[in-house]
Amino acid sequence: MFKDDAAVLLPIALISILLVPLGIFYQGYILTCYWAWYIMPVFAVKQLSVHMAFGLCLTFNFFSLFLKHEDYTTKKKDCSETDFIVIKTLTNWGILSLSLFAGWFWHWLALFN
Repeated sequence: MFKDDAAVLLPIALISILLVPLGIFYQGYILTCYWAWYIMPVFAVKQLSVHMAFGLCLTFNFFSLFLKHEDYTTKKKDCSETDFIVIKTLTNWGILSLSLFAGWFWHWLALFN
């Protein structure tokens, strides 16, 4: 898909480096939404702020590093390094967006019960 040269790899790597922290903030936003939709009504607790959710996501991400069995240093032989970075970044953002949509849809369905 992409060539593995510095002219292509550097901008993609910089964009990926910028998207990683934004992804963690996005996780905090998703956790805040889930908290408001599911935890608050059941347990009658206070609203979780986005910055507290961000801190929880950082903590969960830190501990999940020890549970992952996927080795990010290895990649498929037919995939270039640039393709690997693009695919990983888009996959992570896609999973987060799909998770938010699934949570919203489940919450929306609960409104009719």
